[in-house]
Amino acid sequence: MTCHKRSVCACKKLSASFRLWCVCWLVVMMSACPLKVKAQIIRIELSGGLQYFPGMTKKIGWDYNLAGRCMVTDNWFAAALVHGGFSKGTYPGVYANETTSLKHNRDASFMGVGAGYLHPVNDHLHAYAQLLGGWGAIETTGNPKQKIVTEVEGHKFKGFSAASVLGIEYYLPSSGIWGADVVIHYIDGHVMPSINLKYGINFDL
Repeated sequence: MTCHKRSVCACKKLSASFRLWCVCWLVVMMSACPLKVKAQIIRIELSGGLQYFPGMTKKIGWDYNLAGRCMVTDNWFAAALVHGGFSKGTYPGVYANETTSLKHNRDASFMGVGAGYLHPVNDHLHAYAQLLGGWGAIETTGNPKQKIVTEVEGHKFKGFSAASVLGIEYYLPSSGIWGADVVIHYIDGHVMPSINLKYGINFDL
């Protein structure tokens, strides 16, 4: 019965976090898209890949992104991005007078809006660049400089952050798009680049 209650509570927490994440993305996307657009094209993208975390025991982690784009002209667009990234590592240390592996984790998130420029290479291949600003957060657990600890150290940051994007994308015969990009995240003074593969869908209004 206890295990069942714990499972139900965990599912509720996960469901609530997922709903909040989706609502935040919708708010960001609506604020990024102007009321009147010239090309009347809106895009939704999902992407993920590897992210670099400087100063962490495990420097290469993973990231995932939900992005939106609203064309303002044939080349310029309003952009929105919700990002999450994490690194899970350990280091040897002493806790409660016992030798053990101590956690050294970092979770990073970013939610921002900005502008981008689209440059056609040919009819199907386009290059693009974006610059975004908004809210970012980092939570770090553990400190490898402290080998002997009585309690696990932690650091949290919430505040203004920024991101820049360089990418290339291939337009499929349907409304789908495959692509790849490099995103430079700047959160709490940390520069954390990531490289991602993405898939998007265009909606003509």
